[in-house]
Amino acid sequence: MVENIFAQARRRQRDAEIEFRHFKALAMAEIDTLKAANPRFEALDAYFGFHVDNRDDIRLELRFGRRSMFRKDYDGKQTATEDGASLLYSLGAMGDIATILYPAKSTFGKTEEDFVFRGIGPRSGHQVFGSLKRDFDDLVAYAYVSSIEAETTWWERRRIGWLRFVSAMRVGDKHEAPKIKALMGGASKSLMLAFLTALMRPIAIVLVAALLVWLGKDIWIDLLRGKA
Repeated sequence: MVENIFAQARRRQRDAEIEFRHFKALAMAEIDTLKAANPRFEALDAYFGFHVDNRDDIRLELRFGRRSMFRKDYDGKQTATEDGASLLYSLGAMGDIATILYPAKSTFGKTEEDFVFRGIGPRSGHQVFGSLKRDFDDLVAYAYVSSIEAETTWWERRRIGWLRFVSAMRVGDKHEAPKIKALMGGASKSLMLAFLTALMRPIAIVLVAALLVWLGKDIWIDLLRGKA
């Protein structure tokens, strides 16, 4: 009998599908509570509208709709519009669950990043659901900060600034690693050097003392004077 070398991958995919369905069921029951709990949501809903797309088995999308900007575009022919930010949960072919934030985009421009990864990997439905409130609050803050006209709060700017610092992003045709990764890479090297220096200092003292006993005081005096 030929060994099924793909059995583990198939099992992982089936388990991931079950977990993602579980997450979606939990999320759908929680969304209204999240909307009511965030005081900044109401104004966005009034101008953009808010939609939940749960039609696809492998996707759950929370998004703000399209608003009129009440003026013409650059050519003066059509009314300028702005599409609101969105939050996407997506189940990949290998069983990984991705959480992605998309910024607002208008006739007149958009943010530098095309989207922000908030998480990707094999996760249980409960684990993904555990981040739902954080993700929803990120979405609301991102909708304000990435909008070309919306008035933002200091807290929203700080929240999204941190999000951009610690998250991987897609910018143009390039995937960018979290900025904090490069910073921590340099910092970790400095910390490791300092740690090793501190660690070696007492070891060096012990070695010197041992050599002093083994070689004798007179040999060390000659070495220091350059006579040995």
